Amino acid sequence: MSIPAIKKYTALILVFIAGAALGLLINIDCLKNNKYGASGQVEESRLKGYEFISPLLDYEKPAEFRHKEVYELKKKIEKTISARIERGEVIYVSVYFRDLLNGPWLGINEKEKFAPASLLKVPIMIACLKHAEKNPDELSVKLRFEKSYGDKPVFQNILPEKNLEPGAYYTFEELIYRMIVYSDNEAKDMLSDYLGDAVLEGVFTDMGLSVTDVYEKTDFISVKEYASFFRILFNASYLGRDMSEKALRILSESTFRSGIVAGMPGGTVVSHKFGERKNQENQTLQLHECGIVYHRDRPYLICVMTYGRDFMAQAGLIKEISSVVYGEVDEYYSNQARKIKEGR
Repeated sequence: MSIPAIKKYTALILVFIAGAALGLLINIDCLKNNKYGASGQVEESRLKGYEFISPLLDYEKPAEFRHKEVYELKKKIEKTISARIERGEVIYVSVYFRDLLNGPWLGINEKEKFAPASLLKVPIMIACLKHAEKNPDELSVKLRFEKSYGDKPVFQNILPEKNLEPGAYYTFEELIYRMIVYSDNEAKDMLSDYLGDAVLEGVFTDMGLSVTDVYEKTDFISVKEYASFFRILFNASYLGRDMSEKALRILSESTFRSGIVAGMPGGTVVSHKFGERKNQENQTLQLHECGIVYHRDRPYLICVMTYGRDFMAQAGLIKEISSVVYGEVDEYYSNQARKIKEGR
């Protein structure tokens, strides 16, 4: 072999070794920071309570920070958050993003615990629809709204656009719709009372929620943990296909439009839910939103949880993060489509 050829192959070997070493260092760094989960393995969530089967509810691949586009998106979101924190508009933020078709995801402070507040209406809806799967006639059962639950110490800054009328009758399905679309606490309380604690607790346990946390703690769920409810609905892995479709259709009609929806082009379908909580002791506010964005090329999941002192500023941040994510997803898949069209 000639000397130039030897130099050429030596250089290639050195490049390969350098790349392998860099990849190893990235893996070691991610494992040190627990970004991949235990040993970088796939994390699975399975339905318990069976003797011979172990149904898969959801799974999580290791975080794909080495994927260039995901890495760049993470940096842009972090920059957006940092600017808002420096201006004093928010105190703390967690974000979770996931491509729902092939699984790449990213998280920012994704293990921090928050108070889900009205976000809990999604697992309650799942419990209602699970009950209806076993008892199909229940959706048409009519319940009379006899009293206001307004005496309960629950703060609501974002009030329902429509309220239940005392003395009026509402079907089980109508109450589910009002609980989600208008985030109506009274509809939620009527449904919870009708189902009873045993039904709700059974579904919470199936979903991986600690019943003690739900009833006794304030900050007990992370953005990554909460996102699993939307993945379970999207994959129809807990409810059947029809009920999963119904749940996401109802979520797509939510009247809250100041966060995720405001950050993308008009007409984009989003199945989403917000939650808010005020801490009366220190006057801090939590505002969260999680949803599936049905981008024309790629559906994805975006969840944002925030601590702050100004609901408007926190909603503005959710809107900005949503806009950044949509822009990156749209640009990436537009470029992919162009490359395919050009035969590259």
